[in-house]
Amino acid sequence: MSNVYAIVTDRIVKQLEQGVVPWRKPWGGGDRAPRNACTRREYRGVNVFLLSAAGYDSPYWLTYRQADMWGGHVKKGEHGFPVVFWSIKDGIDEETGEARKLFILRYYTAFNVEQCEGLPSALLETPGPQRSISNRSSVVRQSWRVYRPIGRPSGTVGRKRSTGLLTIQFANCPDSRAFLFEGGPGVGKTSTALALAADIGATDTMSGLRVIPASELSIDVARELFDVALRMRPMMGSWQVVLIEELEHLSAQCTRFLKVSLDDTRRPPRCIVIATSNDASGIDKALRQRFDFYRFSAGRTFAADCAQRILEVWRQETGQEKLPAGASSWGWDGEEFSLRLAFNALERSARLAMSAAPQGVAA
Repeated sequence: MSNVYAIVTDRIVKQLEQGVVPWRKPWGGGDRAPRNACTRREYRGVNVFLLSAAGYDSPYWLTYRQADMWGGHVKKGEHGFPVVFWSIKDGIDEETGEARKLFILRYYTAFNVEQCEGLPSALLETPGPQRSISNRSSVVRQSWRVYRPIGRPSGTVGRKRSTGLLTIQFANCPDSRAFLFEGGPGVGKTSTALALAADIGATDTMSGLRVIPASELSIDVARELFDVALRMRPMMGSWQVVLIEELEHLSAQCTRFLKVSLDDTRRPPRCIVIATSNDASGIDKALRQRFDFYRFSAGRTFAADCAQRILEVWRQETGQEKLPAGASSWGWDGEEFSLRLAFNALERSARLAMSAAPQGVAA
């Protein structure tokens, strides 16, 4: 264990000697955060600033073996970077003789894709920065993501009452809390969760935010998360926020684990757990009772609240003052309205408007 600490310390000292202060956040958040090139999963904890401060443009990293598996190789003379993790094993307490969990700090070596050759182009595609809304030369893909009100709970479309109540709870809660947001796709569950997290300073892994699809939450990851990672103070900020998306897809084993971990007496300190669900009826009843429940409606009131946002985005994307004919049907799926679907329809219509505009003339 001491060897791992020495390796990490040596890496930090070398960066300081080169004039790089890792904890001053030289990295980009969101899609620019360091992640594994093969799995696309973000690194956590101290690994974020160790890899980000390495100075590479690409956020993608892999091991020597992974490079070989993809038909590439590490360039001659390149040196890797340590990625540390906790290995959890069952053991015996030497003093009491009782069974307990043993946490062993280990590491492996990772290389940035820029240190490799022969990798397929699909593995090297680097996400670009969010495009400026003033640039009308190309329409934003997935506009519903680009225009999420990150960091502005009050700006969450159609959710002023619920976000107001949640903001008060967030501001006044001295202990950990768990919230469950239920509603159909595109009604603002994830947007609200991210905005509320940002409002208390959690915007990326370094500041305490973790976003995990329930279908990808294995029992090993859950144990590392709730038994180790969430009990440590984030590198920046003071709160940990975990967003578990589509909780109804959680495995039976993780369901049993979370029922225990989210009990009032077992929750990690200064930790907010937010789960989203398209249909909470598919969630274990005892697990549901661990959360404060909020229902996100998808009816005409929500659609009316979204109308102004849709018009604003249309103007920003096309330069046209009025929405096209048929825009009133955007986002409707039967009796339910989805802002995601509305933005998808807006995107398609904006593409047509831009292609129809005379070349060299703004639409």
